[in-house]
Amino acid sequence: MGYRTHVTGSLIEVGVHHGAEFLGKEIRRISQSNIPILSIEVKKPSLNDVFLHYTGRELRDAMATYAERLNMFGANRRIRRRMH
Repeated sequence: MGYRTHVTGSLIEVGVHHGAEFLGKEIRRISQSNIPILSIEVKKPSLNDVFLHYTGRELRDAMATYAERLNMFGANRRIRRRMH
């Protein structure tokens, strides 16, 4: 099972499929090591998280680029109409 981790100070973030199942196993393993757990959070990925994972871009950035292209296309259409 592949997963990704990010450590910031005492915070450890783990990205994994089927997080609740993974979490149960990890809690048992950490408890056996006598490492204190201060808090745990399970978060499902947002639409932006998924978009970022697959494209490497933020969803808002992609939408801004799309809106810019629409504006350019709209401006070009208006110019062509005036010329005819």
